[in-house]
Parts: sequence; C-alpha cells; structure tokens
Amino acid sequence: MSELLHDWVVGLTSAAILVACGGALCEKGAVSRVLRFAGGLLLLFALLGPLQGLDWEEYALALSEARALTEELSGELEERNRNLERLYIEESCAAYILDEAEKLGLEGSVEVRARWMDNAFLPWEATLSFPESPARKSLAGSIASELGIPEERQYWQ
Repeated sequence: MSELLHDWVVGLTSAAILVACGGALCEKGAVSRVLRFAGGLLLLFALLGPLQGLDWEEYALALSEARALTEELSGELEERNRNLERLYIEESCAAYILDEAEKLGLEGSVEVRARWMDNAFLPWEATLSFPESPARKSLAGSIASELGIPEERQYWQ
C-alpha cells in the first residue's frame, strides 16, 4: 500500500514539475494556452492514475468490512461508556452516603448498585455496613429522600 502511495506521489510530483517547466519556457500566446490545457490533462491523469488499476469489487468488499468493524467497535464503545456511567453513579452515590454518615458520626462502608431506567442509570439499592445507632434512621431517610433509594432497598449489615 505504501509503495502504491509512493509511486502515486512521485508521478504526480513529476507531472507538476514538467508542467511548471513547460509553462516557464513557453512564451505567452496561443501555444501557452494549449500547453496549459495539455499540462492540466497530464496532471489530471497523474492524479487519477491509481484509480485505473483499482479492483472495484475488492474495494467494495473492503469498504463493507470496514463498516461492519466500525459498527462493532461503536457498539463496544457504547457498552463501555454505559458501564463507566453506571460506575460513576454508583461511586458518587456511595461517596454521598459516606459523607452523610460522617456528618452523623457513623463510620462504615457502602456499596450502591444502579439500574438502567428511563434512559439513564439511577441508584437502585444500597448495602450499608454501619454499627447500630439511632443515627442510622436519619441516614436511611437521607438516602431515601436525596438518592431515591427507598428503605426497602437499603440493606443494613
């Protein structure tokens, strides 16, 4: 492929140099106009030369393979983006819960799981590991009101 590209660039450059030299050596007038026209055709042929030997069936097959690969990679990228979005929501919600717990004087750990609903990931359930405390009820209320995770889907350990 690079050899084909190299040959094309060399041919196009050579044709351009030949046309430029011819134009510089020729006096203005009718001969100059004919020479410019012929030089333009020469450059056009040099530019389109690689298309002459192109196997159009092979080109169409390669193009369809490239489209299929693009669609496949696009699907994989979309799936990865959705996973990253889900992880971001889960981690952000867990960080919020830990901040709220710290304000209430609680120490522990949290795991939040998100679910795809209404074209977005939303926090769905939380597993919370905190010691028994009256502040847990307040934290459960904050989680329900701020994150939309009802107390039925808050699993305390």
